Amino acid sequence: MTLKAPYRRDRRLSKVTVTALLATEIDPPSNDDPLEWLLLTNLPVERPEQALEKIAWYLCRWQVEVFFKILKSGCKIERLQLEERKHLEPAITFYMIIAWRVLLLTHLGRACPELPCDVVFDAAEWQAV
Repeated sequence: MTLKAPYRRDRRLSKVTVTALLATEIDPPSNDDPLEWLLLTNLPVERPEQALEKIAWYLCRWQVEVFFKILKSGCKIERLQLEERKHLEPAITFYMIIAWRVLLLTHLGRACPELPCDVVFDAAEWQAV
């Protein structure tokens, strides 16, 4: 389908051609209605495999959102008062490693709650806690 561009006083925007994908949960939990997503993409979708690929990409979006929430809220990265790139880049890199690790541990804790801590921490790390 082609979407009409919004009106702008100062310039003319182009129409956008998109493909609509309707994704419905096949096996919802008991007593729950299946989830339905209507996704719009400007990428070509001509075969079912391409549609599934775009839906899989969208599923990753939630993990990206959670990662940045950890980075911003948990690590408080926006409070850094570093003005020079040579100081900012290593700090952001360090905090991104921490955020990734928190995300991994959260996922493992939910998916495998009986997993022993020494699977992800060495003895010095878990014994320090």
